[in-house]
Amino acid sequence: CPGCGCIMADTGYEPGQYDSEDYYTLASVELSDMERRWGFRSRHILNRILEYQETAGSLLDVGAGNGYFVRVAGKEFGMHAAGIEISDTAVRFARDNLGVELILGDVATHRGEYDVVTSFNVIEHLENPQRHMAELLRVLKPGGSLVITTPNPRCIQRLAVGLEKWKMICPPHHLNLFPVDAMKALLDQFELRIVHHETLSTFVKIVRKIDTSNLLLRRLFFNAFRVLGLGADHLFIAQRD
Repeated sequence: CPGCGCIMADTGYEPGQYDSEDYYTLASVELSDMERRWGFRSRHILNRILEYQETAGSLLDVGAGNGYFVRVAGKEFGMHAAGIEISDTAVRFARDNLGVELILGDVATHRGEYDVVTSFNVIEHLENPQRHMAELLRVLKPGGSLVITTPNPRCIQRLAVGLEKWKMICPPHHLNLFPVDAMKALLDQFELRIVHHETLSTFVKIVRKIDTSNLLLRRLFFNAFRVLGLGADHLFIAQRD
């Protein structure tokens, strides 16, 4: 888009791809491995949420994947945390490996209201991001926080290899990729006030191999990329006035 810079694929949505047992969020079956992959990031996001949302008793994670974030929010942060997921494979995985009972279905048919609604790396997969936003807001309580992550086209990986070789360019898996101005424009369409934005780095494999037990290297890379705005994903926290 010449106006906001959104990168859009000229292809359709294929929901069947998310039922594959090889999907990346289902790659780890051991809790210890999930901790190494997702623990630091999940706790960082939850602590950020609590900085801006005084009442965070209930949380719905839309596109909950393996259920790990729902588990951490409930067991460690004391939230009434639920997750909804369109993939039957993912719902079974969460139940069998984490003891987390996700809701099988689409948020469009879900009933309920929550203090916090999260949607991590989902919006880039959808043909109609505006419709998704509307459904997220429908289940968000007045005064609640909407939390979204999505790939950052200005991340260090994309700058290093160029746009064509950036691994996030992978239709029909990803259909819409949002620079920061495009996400701000989308949130503004729904009269949302952005209370926080930063970028989040992922756990670089080479760092994971040589890191210390307290994740010292990961913390250094994570905070450096966050300060420079070069992390792999945007993190937006937005609220309605």
